Amino acid sequence: MTRPERRTMVRWGMVGAAGVVAALLALHWSVVALALSASMGGIVAVAGMRPEAIVEALGLTVLAILINGMVWSRLLKRVGYPLGEMVGLRTFLSSDLAGFVANVPGSAIGCAVSLRRHGVCPGRAALLSLIANVLGLCSILVWIPVGLLLLSRDGMAQALPFLGHHTMLAAVGLLIGTAIGSVVALQALATAGSLGNRLARRLLRRAPTISPGTTPIRLHHLLGLIPLAAISWLAGAVALYPVLSALAPDTAINLGDLVGSAALAALLGSLAFFVPSGVGVRDGALVALLMHSTGLPLATCTEAAIVIRAIDPVTKAAMLFLLATGLPDRLRGLLLRLRLPSLGKAPMRPLPVPVPVWVPARDRD
Repeated sequence: MTRPERRTMVRWGMVGAAGVVAALLALHWSVVALALSASMGGIVAVAGMRPEAIVEALGLTVLAILINGMVWSRLLKRVGYPLGEMVGLRTFLSSDLAGFVANVPGSAIGCAVSLRRHGVCPGRAALLSLIANVLGLCSILVWIPVGLLLLSRDGMAQALPFLGHHTMLAAVGLLIGTAIGSVVALQALATAGSLGNRLARRLLRRAPTISPGTTPIRLHHLLGLIPLAAISWLAGAVALYPVLSALAPDTAINLGDLVGSAALAALLGSLAFFVPSGVGVRDGALVALLMHSTGLPLATCTEAAIVIRAIDPVTKAAMLFLLATGLPDRLRGLLLRLRLPSLGKAPMRPLPVPVPVWVPARDRD
């Protein structure tokens, strides 16, 4: 395929991606309107909070985003693209923000657009996006046992009435089934590249690769990324603590109740794959669980859920804008020039290292 043909294909692909996004927006216009109204409500609720609580929530959200960038950079390195931490962070932000609009297809499109400049083909980028989504689900499953302890309390079964009369058994079965399905999905995605190459070799009588110069993905490599992803999710979930403490300063908030409620709500929101980013499903479950676990009124729990929902995309959009402007690279270069004034004027020569010389005893006199 010649270069003009590739450009034409890329242009048509971008037009098609824009059409898909527009169609999904039209399909989920009510969900998008709900998200916008939630963001406006979150801004109003943030205006009445203490500045310290907002700073703490933003700091934990930024920490979670940075750890997710590390997960993406390590995932890219495992596949054979050692592109660095900044590229992993930029890819995560692009994929996640696009997922707010069109869920899994949006994440794949955002990942493909971000990695295209680094030589990663759209097929490989979509595969990486699917792996990252499954890893995100696995990071939630790590903290589901805390939610199960929360459900074992008296009266907590009323928070999730749609699970039936045996809420605890249903939650345990949901955890086991989701965990098994996630491992199977990771194994299938890990072998998708080699399987696609073998099918193409047999059907097309040639051996095209999904992306040149890549290394095969192993299941144990993907499982090794789950602890780091779980820490990232925990940092984002703990951001709810300063927000809820600021909205209800006279109430003692248990951190375990927040983590368990957020884990159960995030799992239910992730399983609602037909809703972009679980809008409505996750928030409603979080409000119900917070009401029954903390005893706070409906208005307070709703405000806390809206604030957290609004802070996350706003922070990610701001960080992506900063990365697009190149401001972090400029600041890093400025700091290097301030610390090393001679950098750029002349090549730095290594200092001479003394070498020990052995002298015979008879020659010492």
